[in-house]
Amino acid sequence: MPTRSPPYTAVFTHHFTCVNCISKILCKKFSFIIPKKPNTYPTI
Repeated sequence: MPTRSPPYTAVFTHHFTCVNCISKILCKKFSFIIPKKPNTYPTI
């Protein structure tokens, strides 16, 4: 754990990185499942 930076900065960076990776993986999966409809997004 880096002592120079505040803890919340590391948590925020880790959370942002995880969300970014998950969004990329989901985009790849959806583009693989629905290759003919790139403009349609699943509703949550």
